[in-house]
Amino acid sequence: MKTIKKVALATLGKWSEIFLVVCFQIISIPIILAKWSSELLAVWILLQSLVALISLPFYSINFFIFNENLKLGSKNKGRILKNISSSIPFLLFTFILILILVISGNHYLSYEQILKIPPEIIDEFKFFVLYFTIIVFLSFGINEFIIHYLNIYGHYVYISIIRVIKFFIVSFFPLTAIFFGYKFFEVGIVLIISHSISLFLFYILILKRMKNERFKLPKIDFKIGFKNYIKSFLLLIRHFVEQFNSTYIRFLIVGIFNLSTLSLFFALRTISGFVRQIVFSVIEPLTIEMMKDIKEKKTKSYNNILSLYFFYIIVLIFPGCIILQYLTPFIFEKWTLGIINFDSYIFLVLIIISLVTSLNLPFKIIVDSFNLNLINLFTLVISICAFLITFLYLKNNFGIIGLCFAILIYEVVYLIITIFFANRQYKKINLNLPTKNLIFCSFALLLFIFYSLLLTNFFTVNNIILFKFLIVFCYCFLIILFFKFNNISKSIKNKI
Repeated sequence: MKTIKKVALATLGKWSEIFLVVCFQIISIPIILAKWSSELLAVWILLQSLVALISLPFYSINFFIFNENLKLGSKNKGRILKNISSSIPFLLFTFILILILVISGNHYLSYEQILKIPPEIIDEFKFFVLYFTIIVFLSFGINEFIIHYLNIYGHYVYISIIRVIKFFIVSFFPLTAIFFGYKFFEVGIVLIISHSISLFLFYILILKRMKNERFKLPKIDFKIGFKNYIKSFLLLIRHFVEQFNSTYIRFLIVGIFNLSTLSLFFALRTISGFVRQIVFSVIEPLTIEMMKDIKEKKTKSYNNILSLYFFYIIVLIFPGCIILQYLTPFIFEKWTLGIINFDSYIFLVLIIISLVTSLNLPFKIIVDSFNLNLINLFTLVISICAFLITFLYLKNNFGIIGLCFAILIYEVVYLIITIFFANRQYKKINLNLPTKNLIFCSFALLLFIFYSLLLTNFFTVNNIILFKFLIVFCYCFLIILFFKFNNISKSIKNKI
């Protein structure tokens, strides 16, 4: 199967998952707000955020081994399986450490003061933090090793279908429980049961593929396992720092503002996050194909993939965000049952953040896939410093929108530094930075921002319709130039 077909099929599978995510997120907000308060919604969000943090050590080990195995190439099956088997004891050791930390945290930390959890559900909150630690280990343990192993051997289309099924199970039943009036504790129990069912189903669906690809774990080599475990620590630190832009922001909002503000931010970011989800739907197949071309020194094929990705961003993602800005104000307050008010400026900044992230994706893949974790950590620390300086300057006068603008500064700084280090890596592997594509995408982003500022009435001008028409005309002309200079039609033909 040609590259673009495999990537397209895997992306289609991921889009199916995104479609389910979008559907469940769209219907979950009004269902939850109809049965629970906005504060209880915020508590549910905080619980999910803590679970995400707990999963990071397991994810980091898995991700490091995946990248190491990608560099080995699919022909080194013995080495790949040895890396996986040798990492399992250290995965178990990590789980025991995290379990001890969670139990200690539940005993000594005051969630009422730190996270403003209502006293009447504090015991239930601690109970779920503990039990979700076990669920996370089971979900991000061996099965993620299996998923990454099968992805290396081209099964990412099938894997994406299984993920759709798993997501449906763990989303549908808890939401149904809320719809029928179940309380916080009861919904949490339903979620735990749903995760258990999805995990059991995963192994049933994956067993045949494992046999076909001869997934048989060899004898554990503790020396290899320990070496990889120590190396993955830098990646773990990076992932913990990386959560600043997503998970920690939620804790920051609760600490500085309140639970209701977190509900507003979450609702707006849920919609703007659709853009990020659609963009990141290509990351798994894109990473595998990019690294495969680099390994086999197929420079032309690699450049074709990059051109097609940026074409995808300019032609589909950017215009789609304009349509999203037109539609969202009409549906937002009905969607949130009038409990949460729409803010067009916050929403615009969040959309721009997602678009800046989309420009960074190919360069982030290069830095991540070569496990340049020290560079990644440096980039994150500098970006967080830029965020903190901006936020401290803006928070008194601009509140939550100042926070959103600080996140945008974070993403821009992250983009610039990542491109710089990706360019250094490009030179080492005899590739050229896609400067031409970057210039086209930067102009496209500027045109998008100008149009959006007119759309949100950030400033008023005479003949606003004429200005909008001129921007649209320039954007269409930009697409034509991009199509011509990158030989898109030829790239598509070569990849089909």
